[in-house]
Amino acid sequence: MHVAASYNALRVMQYLIDKGASMATTDNIGELPIHKAGRSQLFGAFKLLSTASGGKYDELPNLGRETPLDLLRDNTKNF
Repeated sequence: MHVAASYNALRVMQYLIDKGASMATTDNIGELPIHKAGRSQLFGAFKLLSTASGGKYDELPNLGRETPLDLLRDNTKNF
């Protein structure tokens, strides 16, 4: 799911979600797939993960204390 979220692979993500893949698995820096989407300004991936989880992980911090919403907001400023 992390790789799919990093590449905005929405169809792959939806397939994984439909098959019951976890959206709560963290990587080595404590990031969920939704963190990856936020960090890269991948709005489609972020929205899909947020909607599918009911917003459950939108405010969950990584090991650096950054939430997915923080990352999305901070990185959007760079546009």
